[in-house]
Amino acid sequence: RNAARLLLFVACWAACDRQGDVITRPDGAARTPGLRGEYFRDTAWTNLAGVFVDPSIDFPNNTLYDLGSARTGSGDRFSVRWTGEIFLRAGERTLQLDVTGGARLWLDDQLLIDASSGRQRLNSGVVDVPRDGWRRLRVDYTREGVDASIQLEVSNATSFA
Repeated sequence: RNAARLLLFVACWAACDRQGDVITRPDGAARTPGLRGEYFRDTAWTNLAGVFVDPSIDFPNNTLYDLGSARTGSGDRFSVRWTGEIFLRAGERTLQLDVTGGARLWLDDQLLIDASSGRQRLNSGVVDVPRDGWRRLRVDYTREGVDASIQLEVSNATSFA
């Protein structure tokens, strides 16, 4: 299985309050590595607690519970909206969310994965990428219950930038 975790291979496309390395996209625009993570004190994305840059969506084994608690003041009920860009090579790509809680994933403003019911832990969507390039990514996550974890993987990925 040729899967790659999205670590520092996504770039903020909205204003991010982070200093550090800057990568340059093929079109010359600079981007800050990471995803813009908006953390909310509720499950409706209305009570913003803070905005952070997360290097990836890789929070296994209830690790998002501690982070969510620290960033929102509540580990029991919170939500996160991650936005950014990902560089995908041409071809068929499978994006997979391993999630406890509810989540939705959009690629280029198209809903690709709807795991909002929280019933199924592994959820995937397949997209045909016509050419190499940057794609807009958005993941909405809600946590209400005992566990909080989410991981995003992209299979058949040859490289990210």
